[in-house]
Amino acid sequence: MNMNMSTNVNRSLRFKLIIGFVSITVPLVLFLVYINFYASNVVRTQVAESNKTLLFVYSKQIDVILNKEKNFMYNIAAQDPNFNSLASPSLTDDEYYLTKMRILNNLIAYHNYELGVDMFFVYVPGKQDLFMTQTANKSFEDESAIQDTLPSLLQETRANSPYFLEWKLFTYNNKSALVRLLDTGYGSYVGAWISLDRLMSPKDLAALYRLGTVTFVSKDHQLLSETPNFELRGDQFAGLTFDPEQPYQIVDDGKRSFMVVSSELTQTALKLAVIIPEKLLLQQLPSFQKIILLIPLAALFTLLFYLVFLNRVILKPISLLLKGMRKIEHGNLDVRLENQTSKEFNLIKETFNHMVTQIHQLKIDIYEEQIKVHKAEVKHLQVQINPHFLMNSINIIYNLVEVKKYELIQQMSVHLVSYFRFLTRTHVSWVSISDELQHILHYLNINQLRFPDRLTYRFHISNGLENVMIPPLIIQPFVENCMKHGFDFMEKPFHIEVTVSADETGKLAIIAISDNGCGFTADNLADLHSGIYFNNEGDEHLGIWNVYHRLRLLYGQSVMVFGNKQDGGANVEIHIPLANNEGIEGIDDV
Repeated sequence: MNMNMSTNVNRSLRFKLIIGFVSITVPLVLFLVYINFYASNVVRTQVAESNKTLLFVYSKQIDVILNKEKNFMYNIAAQDPNFNSLASPSLTDDEYYLTKMRILNNLIAYHNYELGVDMFFVYVPGKQDLFMTQTANKSFEDESAIQDTLPSLLQETRANSPYFLEWKLFTYNNKSALVRLLDTGYGSYVGAWISLDRLMSPKDLAALYRLGTVTFVSKDHQLLSETPNFELRGDQFAGLTFDPEQPYQIVDDGKRSFMVVSSELTQTALKLAVIIPEKLLLQQLPSFQKIILLIPLAALFTLLFYLVFLNRVILKPISLLLKGMRKIEHGNLDVRLENQTSKEFNLIKETFNHMVTQIHQLKIDIYEEQIKVHKAEVKHLQVQINPHFLMNSINIIYNLVEVKKYELIQQMSVHLVSYFRFLTRTHVSWVSISDELQHILHYLNINQLRFPDRLTYRFHISNGLENVMIPPLIIQPFVENCMKHGFDFMEKPFHIEVTVSADETGKLAIIAISDNGCGFTADNLADLHSGIYFNNEGDEHLGIWNVYHRLRLLYGQSVMVFGNKQDGGANVEIHIPLANNEGIEGIDDV
């Protein structure tokens, strides 16, 4: 007995997994975790400190450039008398032009000597006049974009604009630039324009570009420079704080991780950041490269061995189980699993095979029970339909006897006999449309005898649809409703019309019943369209309720369209699939 227990334990799937995991995976995982953790921290710290120093130096250079250009604008606005003359209302056009050219020449002379910005410009709001130096190293497309967007910016600028306080970000032609304005105090603005591409081009950034990409970052953490080496979006920077006290931060683009080192600029709200893919960090520590190269090889051989082990003990039995379950899903209940090497999978096999046998038998039992219930429901709904006017018809016969109109009594009797003969054929599951309409014809003739000269009707059946088979008594309830709810003693006779036609696809027969009565009320239409009407079973709902539920039982759906005609009166459409032979065969089988 003890030997059997020991054998069962050794064959246990749990025992095998524990032994395999402990002996192979745990040492490898611990080694990889230690090496990766140590190497990552060392590399990140060294690279971050090195790049942060370079980034800080270049950030200060950018601040110096921006501050120098700002001071130049202050000096020229204060020292150049032409700005005072520019706003003088007494200047003629020629004098204004010469003054403007002198200012522009001074700006061009400085710009040619100090290429810190792309261009200088002067704007006179009173004249809405803008003149600028030539942009440096700009394409025609960029230059056109600047000339188109800069006037709009200046026209919308007010005295409290932030462009007068610091260098502000401005976007043009899907590119970014920094713009700074200065109010000269003489009714004009002097400004400078510098693209971010110019600030990113000096040789000082060469050391930063070797590992990653240098970019400007806006207040809302949007990247303002191209990052061609990887895909990073601004929303992936949303969680970064750009804390200058932290040496670096980590961001993920969904595929790779990156180290971000940032530095603030004092002259603008932008930040300068360098983004370095972590996979390149190990290049800074050659001593770890050999270890990192050996780790994947060792892991590969280990995982291959463990994969074979798992495939034999777990994966293969699970695969067989999944295949069996898929066959069951597709309706094949003859599938059975074979014996397995593990105790647990043998138990699963036995349970699975027993379950499939029970499902197969249960499915047969349920199917047979559903057939019985289906037959009973259809028969019950059909038998429920009773005539509403039996007592009125008998009363009419009595009155005709009183006045001795025997010919009308004969007609009435013939119609009543035919009407009730059709109504009581409960063993019939399908009738032709022509037979159904003949039954309705008797019903309407009885009502014509009841209301002489007050009722007319018209039937129209498209060619080929006379013999289409439908469930009995699905048109009559709507004709009865016309008489019950639409008939009124109007000046003109009450008219009922039944038409049978095929839809455009030829797959449906559309039976339309309409009258010229008062039509549906808005509340009735709302209840019919929402389906509330068909959820309330009662005497006043019995006719249409029965039709709705019988169609659902027989066809799987019930399509009825209710509405009012434009010239008055109600209109109801019943959609019947023309593939009647399939439907009839299905019911006969039931």
